[in-house]
Amino acid sequence: MSPSIPSFQSKNPPVIFPNPKYVEYLARHFTIKPVPAMDASNGTGISYEPEARATLSTLCATSEPAVHHALASLNALRRAFDEQCGHLFPSSKLHCHSSTPGVQYGIQEYVLAIRSLLAKISDKNYNASSIRSALLCCQIFMSIELALDDFSSATQHFIRGLRIMHECLTRPYLSKDGSVIAAQCVDMPAVDVFTIKLFLTPCPSGLTDDFLPLSDVEPRMNRVLFTERAAVVQANMRLATLGRFTLQLLKGVSQLSPTSSSPNLVKDRSTILEQLQAWKENFATIEKSRVCQINSQARLGTTFSIFFNLVLQVVATLATRPPGSEVKNMKPVFDELLAVAHKLKQLKKEVN
Repeated sequence: MSPSIPSFQSKNPPVIFPNPKYVEYLARHFTIKPVPAMDASNGTGISYEPEARATLSTLCATSEPAVHHALASLNALRRAFDEQCGHLFPSSKLHCHSSTPGVQYGIQEYVLAIRSLLAKISDKNYNASSIRSALLCCQIFMSIELALDDFSSATQHFIRGLRIMHECLTRPYLSKDGSVIAAQCVDMPAVDVFTIKLFLTPCPSGLTDDFLPLSDVEPRMNRVLFTERAAVVQANMRLATLGRFTLQLLKGVSQLSPTSSSPNLVKDRSTILEQLQAWKENFATIEKSRVCQINSQARLGTTFSIFFNLVLQVVATLATRPPGSEVKNMKPVFDELLAVAHKLKQLKKEVN
């Protein structure tokens, strides 16, 4: 039986230590994918262990109620999945069992986590502890909302996390003259990195998986549809590559110092943004093909690709930029991202 992260219900929960089995358990349950999909044998190259270790270290050091409730919620929802569907389940199954005690408890703990976090940051007087808790909660809240098939709310948590990161200078940035502005709050959770990894990993339910069931294809149309599908697969492979390039960019930005140079990072950022725009223009044609419109599941997969492209655009745009330089101009992109997230939410309902 898999170890579970203790669910704390008391006002003064006991402190636990982030031993390896807890870290591994949380790392494998941060994501909306089934547990086996996170196995190293799949060669995804994606690991949530840094996020899991940071979360549990904060839990041990501060006994932060918001983090406790958020983890209790995630743990309850994962247990509900395991009990109802086994390990190979699509995330959409949760809605079918939303009245079960486990799911109800998970949602209850989620509400308590949000209330606890709001109480902690309501005075607008951020300190390192409140910033860390807020960013950790943004990550866990995203996992919870995606488990509930709510891409809209998950995207709002993503945007909120980005704003906190930039307002609080959790990563070095570049000024207009190219000089490095050191981070004011170091070793903070990176919501943008977490989000890219969350959507980059192959997952089921018609998202990045093969979403063209052959039973829906007329025999005489197979050749055309297979050709169109090949274009979709190639586009998604290219998008995944751009996702990894963006992760590399963020890693480089995190390593900036006042004595380091950054011309390559600026160039890399511009190149990524140009290629994301080119991908978007090319995919606009692919999106209209029959293979992308054959059913709701196909439209879901197509819309998810568009959504992930926008996530990368947002992250790459804000990378290296100091607070105020880009965030104020990001509203149109944020609005577009939220609109696509809402469409994903509706399509998930159709597929379910």
